[in-house]
Amino acid sequence: MLVGYARVSTTDQTLDTQVERLTYEGCEKLFSESYSGGSTQGRKQLQLALDFVREGDVLVCTKLDRLARSAVDLGNIANTLSDKGCDLVVLDQPIDTTSPTGKLMFNMIAAFAEFERALPRGYRAR
Repeated sequence: MLVGYARVSTTDQTLDTQVERLTYEGCEKLFSESYSGGSTQGRKQLQLALDFVREGDVLVCTKLDRLARSAVDLGNIANTLSDKGCDLVVLDQPIDTTSPTGKLMFNMIAAFAEFERALPRGYRAR
Protein backbone atom coordinates (compact mmCIF):
# COMPACT_ATOMS: atom_id res chain seq x y z
CA MET A 1 0.00 0.00 0.00
CA LEU A 2 1.19 3.52 -0.76
CA VAL A 3 0.87 5.73 2.33
CA GLY A 4 1.24 9.48 1.82
CA TYR A 5 2.62 12.05 4.23
CA ALA A 6 2.34 15.81 3.69
CA ARG A 7 3.56 18.63 5.92
CA VAL A 8 3.76 22.39 5.87
CA SER A 9 5.61 24.45 8.47
CA THR A 10 2.99 27.08 9.27
CA THR A 11 -0.78 27.32 9.35
CA ASP A 12 -0.76 30.04 6.67
CA GLN A 13 0.69 27.55 4.16
CA THR A 14 -1.54 25.07 2.35
CA LEU A 15 -1.27 21.31 2.09
CA ASP A 16 -3.40 21.17 -1.06
CA THR A 17 -0.62 20.75 -3.63
CA GLN A 18 1.09 17.96 -1.69
CA VAL A 19 -2.18 16.14 -0.97
CA GLU A 20 -3.26 16.36 -4.62
CA ARG A 21 0.10 15.01 -5.80
CA LEU A 22 0.11 12.14 -3.30
CA THR A 23 -3.44 11.21 -4.27
CA TYR A 24 -2.54 11.38 -7.98
CA GLU A 25 0.44 9.06 -7.37
CA GLY A 26 -1.89 6.45 -5.87
CA CYS A 27 -1.59 6.89 -2.11
CA GLU A 28 -4.49 5.06 -0.53
CA LYS A 29 -4.02 6.54 2.93
CA LEU A 30 -2.87 10.10 3.68
CA PHE A 31 -1.50 11.75 6.79
CA SER A 32 -0.98 15.51 6.82
CA GLU A 33 -0.17 18.26 9.30
CA SER A 34 0.96 21.84 9.80
CA TYR A 35 4.01 21.63 12.03
CA SER A 36 7.65 22.72 11.95
CA GLY A 37 10.05 20.22 10.41
CA GLY A 38 12.88 21.13 12.79
CA SER A 39 12.15 18.04 14.84
CA THR A 40 9.89 15.02 14.70
CA GLN A 41 8.84 15.67 18.31
CA GLY A 42 5.14 16.54 18.55
CA ARG A 43 4.34 15.59 14.96
CA LYS A 44 1.34 13.39 15.65
CA GLN A 45 0.44 12.69 12.01
CA LEU A 46 3.98 11.57 11.22
CA GLN A 47 3.91 9.21 14.17
CA LEU A 48 0.50 7.89 13.10
CA ALA A 49 1.84 7.29 9.58
CA LEU A 50 4.87 5.40 10.93
CA ASP A 51 2.61 3.36 13.22
CA PHE A 52 0.19 2.67 10.35
CA VAL A 53 2.60 1.28 7.73
CA ARG A 54 2.96 -2.49 7.53
CA GLU A 55 5.45 -4.79 5.86
CA GLY A 56 5.50 -4.15 2.13
CA ASP A 57 4.02 -0.65 2.40
CA VAL A 58 5.74 2.42 0.96
CA LEU A 59 5.71 5.80 2.70
CA VAL A 60 5.51 8.53 0.05
CA CYS A 61 6.18 12.25 0.39
CA THR A 62 6.76 14.99 -2.18
CA LYS A 63 10.12 16.22 -0.84
CA LEU A 64 12.42 14.81 1.80
CA ASP A 65 12.32 18.00 3.88
CA ARG A 66 8.56 17.49 4.26
CA LEU A 67 9.41 14.37 6.25
CA ALA A 68 12.14 15.97 8.41
CA ARG A 69 14.96 18.49 8.20
CA SER A 70 17.40 16.74 10.49
CA ALA A 71 19.69 14.00 9.23
CA VAL A 72 19.31 12.22 12.58
CA ASP A 73 15.50 12.35 12.42
CA LEU A 74 15.51 11.20 8.80
CA GLY A 75 17.84 8.34 9.73
CA ASN A 76 15.53 7.33 12.56
CA ILE A 77 12.52 7.39 10.22
CA ALA A 78 14.42 5.31 7.64
CA ASN A 79 15.38 2.80 10.35
CA THR A 80 11.79 2.57 11.58
CA LEU A 81 10.57 1.93 8.04
CA SER A 82 13.31 -0.61 7.38
CA ASP A 83 12.60 -2.45 10.64
CA LYS A 84 8.95 -2.73 9.60
CA GLY A 85 9.84 -3.96 6.10
CA CYS A 86 8.69 -0.73 4.46
CA ASP A 87 10.28 1.58 1.93
CA LEU A 88 10.34 5.32 1.29
CA VAL A 89 9.73 7.11 -1.99
CA VAL A 90 10.20 10.86 -2.44
CA LEU A 91 8.42 12.04 -5.56
CA ASP A 92 10.37 15.21 -6.39
CA GLN A 93 13.80 13.76 -5.62
CA PRO A 94 15.54 10.56 -6.79
CA ILE A 95 14.86 8.76 -3.51
CA ASP A 96 13.50 5.25 -3.52
CA THR A 97 14.93 3.10 -0.73
CA THR A 98 14.21 -0.06 -2.68
CA SER A 99 17.50 0.56 -4.55
CA PRO A 100 21.11 1.19 -3.47
CA THR A 101 21.17 4.41 -5.50
CA GLY A 102 17.97 5.61 -3.84
CA LYS A 103 19.46 4.91 -0.41
CA LEU A 104 22.58 6.88 -1.32
CA MET A 105 20.49 9.82 -2.51
CA PHE A 106 18.43 9.66 0.70
CA ASN A 107 21.56 10.13 2.80
CA MET A 108 22.98 12.89 0.63
CA ILE A 109 19.76 14.89 0.49
CA ALA A 110 19.20 14.38 4.23
CA ALA A 111 22.55 16.03 4.91
CA PHE A 112 21.64 18.97 2.65
CA ALA A 113 18.23 19.36 4.30
CA GLU A 114 19.89 19.64 7.71
CA PHE A 115 22.48 22.09 6.36
CA GLU A 116 19.76 24.24 4.76
CA ARG A 117 17.78 24.34 8.01
CA ALA A 118 20.88 25.48 9.95
CA LEU A 119 21.68 28.41 7.64
CA PRO A 120 18.94 30.84 8.75
CA ARG A 121 19.98 30.47 12.39
CA GLY A 122 22.62 33.14 12.17
CA TYR A 123 25.47 31.24 10.57
CA ARG A 124 28.46 33.47 9.97
CA ALA A 125 31.53 32.52 7.96
CA ARG A 126 34.72 33.03 9.92
